[in-house]
Amino acid sequence: MGAWRRIATYLGHWTLRGYGHWAIEEKASGRFVGYSGLWNPEGWPEPEVIWSLTADAHGRGYATEAARAGARVRLSRNLGWRTRVSFIAPENCAVAAGGAAPRRRSRARLQALTITVGLYRHPGPDQLHS
Repeated sequence: MGAWRRIATYLGHWTLRGYGHWAIEEKASGRFVGYSGLWNPEGWPEPEVIWSLTADAHGRGYATEAARAGARVRLSRNLGWRTRVSFIAPENCAVAAGGAAPRRRSRARLQALTITVGLYRHPGPDQLHS
């Protein structure tokens, strides 16, 4: 049931918003190593750049490249978003992809959940060089 709900959620987000998650593939092998993209479901606090990687893909720059080249550039050029954040669980706050800067740790209401997350702000469109 969890996989079905996740697939339906991702497809619905693309259908309703026109954007969502992209698969990240390792160039050499074509192997799936994670996803990155744009997330802003109804009720979300702010537009978000998201990513998740397979355990063996951490520390190889995939999330940074996806956040910089894909998500942030598309947000600014195609969607006109002037702001974007990433909400990152405390255990994952050691590295924020794509040059996002930590702003605060706070309790955030993300849909039906209230959790403690780090709020990372990504550079604005005037700071993007790609």
